[in-house]
Formats: sequence, structure tokens, C-alpha cells
Amino acid sequence: MPHQREDLMRQVGQWDNLLAAWRKVRRNKGQGGSDGLSLSDFERDLVNRLRDIQRHLQQKTYQPHPLRAVTIPKPNHRRRVIRIPTVADRIVQQAVLNIIGPRFEQRFCECSYGFRPGKSAHQAVIAIQGVLAQGLTWVVEADLEDFFDTLDWTILLHALGQEIPDQEVLHLIKAFLEAGLLEGQHTRAATQGSPQGAVLSPVLANAYLHRFDMAMTAKRYRLVRYGDDFVTLHATRPEAEQAFRFGAEVLQTRLKLRLNGAKTRIVSESAQGFEFLSFRFAHGSLTPAPRATARFQAEVLQIVHTEGQRGAEPLQTRLDPLIRGWGEYFRIGRVDRLYPELDTWIRRQLRDFPGLEHRIASLTHVLAKRSAARVGLTTMRRA
Repeated sequence: MPHQREDLMRQVGQWDNLLAAWRKVRRNKGQGGSDGLSLSDFERDLVNRLRDIQRHLQQKTYQPHPLRAVTIPKPNHRRRVIRIPTVADRIVQQAVLNIIGPRFEQRFCECSYGFRPGKSAHQAVIAIQGVLAQGLTWVVEADLEDFFDTLDWTILLHALGQEIPDQEVLHLIKAFLEAGLLEGQHTRAATQGSPQGAVLSPVLANAYLHRFDMAMTAKRYRLVRYGDDFVTLHATRPEAEQAFRFGAEVLQTRLKLRLNGAKTRIVSESAQGFEFLSFRFAHGSLTPAPRATARFQAEVLQIVHTEGQRGAEPLQTRLDPLIRGWGEYFRIGRVDRLYPELDTWIRRQLRDFPGLEHRIASLTHVLAKRSAARVGLTTMRRA
């Protein structure tokens, strides 16, 4: 049934909404985009810049800038290109999200946990533990191939149009998708996909995959999805195989997406185990995935080797947030032995800084503060 038209663009461009969007962008920090303006540059003339954005939105003449490309190193000597919007574009995207986000939240399925208010990776992990405890231990461990780079705009805009009864807002979102990537002095046009890291990309991804969520849950498959990562859990291998075939068909025929054959598999949690959201689920136990621990140690070593040359204070400034963040994320797992072992290992890396090991954050201290929500979670066993 078609929506009655609403003037959502007017709501997007209201001063209070733009100001709230600016405050959110400033809290999230980040680099400047292709126009060369940093957050501090923008803030120095904040009122005039926001008024300029508001005027263009009201006149429906706002034009997004091309994204700035920044290459960052990844493990195994690979590199990843990050696409960075301008500060103004991030503000406008946040202003749009403030208006359209609540509309989609009313429709999204419970099985979707990623990038949603009141939802978290920990909730997704706990949900999986609960289903495993019911005996559904055959798992389809799935990975979508180049998800954000291959979103079909026609399908995406149709999905958005189900909840956004304002063509001007849809046109603005499409303009952001079409902004392209600045490479040197030239802009490379985009024809599909949604840039990772853009403010709107998470809600666009969830809107795109909502059709998949609906199809899988209608079949009563136990789906847990976090962004473009998901698993389904089943009582038997034949049921898992059936769910795999059905899910792959839905993704390919309805959403023009493909599963990564090298990273998608059917496994038994009680035999091989599986990984999701950097946790390892195996034999009723929850632990940090070995790759996650290895990455953490690699980051610690990099910080020690680089910041250590500058002195103890810069080293502590960089190391403490990493240790606390990693420790808080994995504390819901079985880490009673791992955290003290990592603390000892970290202290060994700091041997050239006598006394500093006593000032660095401790994973064991994080473990001691573990919340009551963890009780029983990591030792859950099937009858």
C-alpha cells in the first residue's frame, strides 16, 4: 500500500536537526574529506556553514562531494581503501539518518543486531549461545562477497522507498551513492554499492538485507545477523544444508548478492566449532577467536615499537585504550586464563620501560569487573 507523501526533507533541514547532526559528527571525530576542511575548520565558522547547508537543503540544491580515498594497511601485507566524506556531507547524512532511522527501526527484524539503537554485538553473541543451548548446533557460517561494493541501487532504492515517502530524500540518498571517489584530480563515478564508513551505510545495509531476514525467518530458520555477517543454526545437518540452499537463492535472485564460497561452510559447533564477531564458539564454550588474539598482540607490538620511541607517556596513551577496549569486548567469554597470560606477555614487551607495566591498563582488572550478564553464559551446556 503506497505511503501518503510527507515532507521529510523539511524535517531533515530543520536547524535543530542539523545542529544535532553536527554534534554527533564532532563526537565521532574523523578526518576531513575532499574539500580539505577538517572538523576544526568547519567549527570555526559553524553557524554560517550550517546555514549554507540548510539553504541548499531547503532549495533542494545540495550536492555531495566526491569521497576522499585513503589507503590503510591490513594484515598479510594487504591494503584497504577507506572512502572519507566531507564534514558537510557527514552532517547531512546524519541529519537524514536522524529522520529516517526510527522509521526503519519499527520494521527491522529481531534477528538483526548490527548498527541499531539498543542492539549490540554482545547481544548477538548471547542470542547464538541461547540457540546452541537448545541443541541447534549445526551452523551455516556465512560470508557475503564484497557486500558493500555490490549493492544494487535499484533494489536498494526500492527497499528505501517502502519506508521513505519523500522522493526528495530518496534523490538525496541516491546523490550520496553517486558521489564517486576522488582519485588525484579526477572523480571515478560509482554505479553500485555504498561506501563503508559513510554515516548512512549501516541503515542502508540493514534496509537492503531486511528482505533476506524476512525470507529466512518466515521459514523459521534461526538467523543471527550483524551487518553483512550472519549465521543460521539448526538441529541437523540436512536442515542446515536446506537453509544454506534457500538463503543462497534468496540472496542471488532477490538481492543480487553472492556468498563467498571460500568462507561459507556448514559446521558442527560440537565438533569443529565456528567463529562469529571475532568470538569462537566450540563445545559449549565461548572464547576470543585465535585470529582476534593474534591481531591484538600485533597491535600491541606495533604501538610499543612506534610510540615507545617517543617515551612512556605516549606509549601509555595509545596502549591503555586498546587494552581496555579489547578486554571489555571479550570479557563475556571464557578468558579467565587468557587475560592473565596476555597481561604477563604485555609486561614482557614493556621491559625497556621500568615501572610502566604497573601504569598500563590490565586485562585482569577488566575481568574482575565482568558484569553479571556473563554469569552462566560461557559455561552453557546442553543437557
